[in-house]
Amino acid sequence: MTQTQEPPLAVADRAATESLLRCWVRETGVERPDDGVLRLEFPSSGTGVDVPVLYWSPVGWHRFGPARLRSGTPLPATALAALLGTEAADGDTECVTDLTGRVGDSVRRTAAFVRDRSAAPRDPDGTTAFLAAEQALITGHPLHPTPKSREGLTEAEAARYSPEARGAFPLHWFAADPSVVQADSSLDRSAQDLLASFAGGLRPPAGTVLVPAHPWQAQDVVHRPPVRALLDAGLLRDLGPAGPDWSPTSSVRTLYRADAPVMLKFSLGLRITNSRRENMRSERTGAWPWTGC
Repeated sequence: MTQTQEPPLAVADRAATESLLRCWVRETGVERPDDGVLRLEFPSSGTGVDVPVLYWSPVGWHRFGPARLRSGTPLPATALAALLGTEAADGDTECVTDLTGRVGDSVRRTAAFVRDRSAAPRDPDGTTAFLAAEQALITGHPLHPTPKSREGLTEAEAARYSPEARGAFPLHWFAADPSVVQADSSLDRSAQDLLASFAGGLRPPAGTVLVPAHPWQAQDVVHRPPVRALLDAGLLRDLGPAGPDWSPTSSVRTLYRADAPVMLKFSLGLRITNSRRENMRSERTGAWPWTGC
């Protein structure tokens, strides 16, 4: 790192602070300050925060300078999150703790991504423009308080499964008895043929069908009692990883290969940003009631 480069943790913390402030401004309806300093009052904590406004965006993508307490003390993103959470949570300390933890997780992961990209700024040979764009969102959504939080991933798993780390991996495969598989009958045969083409020559036992999974989900799901029961009964068989590598896109659980005619969107039982990303049956059938959340 050269003398002029900002440390990765400083980059990550600044990005997180700006995201938190944008969210607070949007949710509380704070107006643009006339003198270029955003002054936030937090009665629940008996304090206030001052932040220079570098740019006020008509669409909410504001840019801010360093946040400071009225005493002049610099305020890192996790401390700002605690203040905002305390003000909004109405005494719910669990909510404040959860928010602060996820902000810290997001900052830590963002710093790692910034550090990795500084060390290897060029995309690997063969990276398509689409994949490069999908894996380029290093600091995350500008209007989300915890854009890179991925609770449950170890450091090694994050390096393998994160788009920002340019991860790539083969699918994990199961063989399932047809009685425990549900599919649209009009797509059943063609879907099976397509999946088989991704399995690298893997052949399921006679009378079963191939079912792919994200490798992290495959490791997790076999410990769930309903799935364990299917494995014990022989209705589901764990075949392991097979086939060529796939790359995660910006959603983390949607996987891409340049030579594949489709992308694959898997369940991934991690809290990515703030929600467990597991596919519900209602989503698969198109009956999911959209609420706008």
